[in-house]
Amino acid sequence: MTEQPELQQGLTKLAQKILKMEKPVLGSQKKMMMRANLLKQMSTPQEDRIPATLQGVVDYIKELVSMLNLDMNKRVDMKERVFAAIENIPQRSYFWRNFWIFNKKMISGLAVVTMFLGMFSFISVDTSVVRAETFTVLDSFLGQVVVVRDGKSIAIHSDMELYEGDKIATGNDGMVVVKYFDDSITRLSSDTTVVIDKLFKPQNSVQTYIEVSLESGTMWSHVLSLVGDDSAFVLKANDVSATAKKATFNAELKDQKLELEVFNRSVDIQKQNQLVDKVIRGQKAVINGKVEVVDLSENDKNVAWVQENLESDKEYLVSVEDRLLAAKMKSMGTDAPKDVSMGNSLRENIAVFLTFDDVSKVKKEFDLAEKNLVAAEIKLADPNLSATDKQNVQKAMQDFSDKVKMLDKIVKEVGYSDEKYSAELKQYLDNGILAHQKDLSLVLPDSPLYEVKQMVDNVALIGVSDKTELAEKKLEQLSDKLATAEDAAMLGQTQVARETVDDSKKELAGVMEMINTIDSKVPEAKEDLVGKVSEVQQYLTAVSDEAAVATTTVVSTETPVVVTNTEVTPVGIVTTTPVEPTINTSVEDNYGVFIQGDKPLPPGLGN
Repeated sequence: MTEQPELQQGLTKLAQKILKMEKPVLGSQKKMMMRANLLKQMSTPQEDRIPATLQGVVDYIKELVSMLNLDMNKRVDMKERVFAAIENIPQRSYFWRNFWIFNKKMISGLAVVTMFLGMFSFISVDTSVVRAETFTVLDSFLGQVVVVRDGKSIAIHSDMELYEGDKIATGNDGMVVVKYFDDSITRLSSDTTVVIDKLFKPQNSVQTYIEVSLESGTMWSHVLSLVGDDSAFVLKANDVSATAKKATFNAELKDQKLELEVFNRSVDIQKQNQLVDKVIRGQKAVINGKVEVVDLSENDKNVAWVQENLESDKEYLVSVEDRLLAAKMKSMGTDAPKDVSMGNSLRENIAVFLTFDDVSKVKKEFDLAEKNLVAAEIKLADPNLSATDKQNVQKAMQDFSDKVKMLDKIVKEVGYSDEKYSAELKQYLDNGILAHQKDLSLVLPDSPLYEVKQMVDNVALIGVSDKTELAEKKLEQLSDKLATAEDAAMLGQTQVARETVDDSKKELAGVMEMINTIDSKVPEAKEDLVGKVSEVQQYLTAVSDEAAVATTTVVSTETPVVVTNTEVTPVGIVTTTPVEPTINTSVEDNYGVFIQGDKPLPPGLGN
């Protein structure tokens, strides 16, 4: 560097300033001072947030970086020295204990380079995984189809974007498949008209809200695992709203009479924003002024429109899983699971090391844990996973859990002095957990990823405030688990479905015991929990019946699932003796029968 006198002088001054710096130690007194000044720092522009003791050093670094021009030989030599040091000395102690090992000027140069890397890039890969489609699109269509936008009919084509306010209408030979940005999908039969009212996703969030109005005709909807309290898929017809977070249902509106059939999970029926009824799998709501909920008949289940849509949903689930895996690999910059690297890069470790604020440091560590968990999920898709990779996967899972606990602790500590900032950190943490829950929502119990899914569900319970909230979250997770059992039964994995149902019954019994121990000062809250337990129990019975029916069809020699009935009252929960569900052993008789009034099928169904 002799050919750059100004740079040499600057590096000498920088080395002198670094020598005068004390090793940063955040004792209790300094932490209290930091918390006291947190609000003031948040209102200060980014460039002015640097501590006064470091301002001069940072100014020199910025100036020297703009002057620094290293040739290839010097870059290679510098890189070799850095890695040699890292291999032999723990990184945190390397900088301070071995300050005099190298020439002062080289140390200064290294400081410039490392600070440069830390300032301009943190995580070395794109961790913003594309967890859903970017746009809502008209996926495919057939026959007479019209899209009206701003009062005018527009030309249509496959994969065209759809927007709020668009009206889609099919003729007597028309059919349409609409794919939403949250991976949900609807299929419109002939003589059907719908309007897309709302397509909303908050910035930096995995929560989504979709609202569609059915003006006439028949619409099949498959809603995929929406997460977060504010997420929902809403179908409006007349003065009624049908709301779902994960469900498969068919809606038919004819002569102001709405029939809504539920084939997976549950749908809430609302009038004037008030819950009227909950329709679970195997039930149908008939709405003509009033709401009547009845069980689905065999004819309802075996209509060709229903059967072909259920079959097509299976194929769609596989395609979503494949797309999500491809998106994860793209975010990690690779095309194959075996090529994914785990662990932190030198740049990332430097960025964390040079972060002196506790909150920012924990946030960065959480980001890195998220990145490594995504890498672990990709690794688990490799059928030739090595023993070393398995250990790294376990390490990534444990590290993610630990970082969630650390960040949750920071959230609570910051809340003592700054509730607003604490709420922001809480939202940041929740979004990170929700994102992984959505990613893993389609994972079945026989998948290598199921262990990761269970870990993420467990860490989602870390920040609960009391037993009431814990019970609510456990019931919600239990419903999700039953949905995976239902998916397994639908895919013919009957043994997996039955084992999952059995586990769910045990978990439900544990939640019931917890609720009985809650000494609630608000009786209504406990009664609400009891009602939710009743809903889960009803859903569990329906899924158990489905698993048993599937078993008699696929493996008729197996013993039917035994379902434990549960009676709920406002004052407690009592379990009664087990009863065996009624099993329809004649489902084969329905195959091949033509049902009058079958709906025409959208393109691609049944292929």
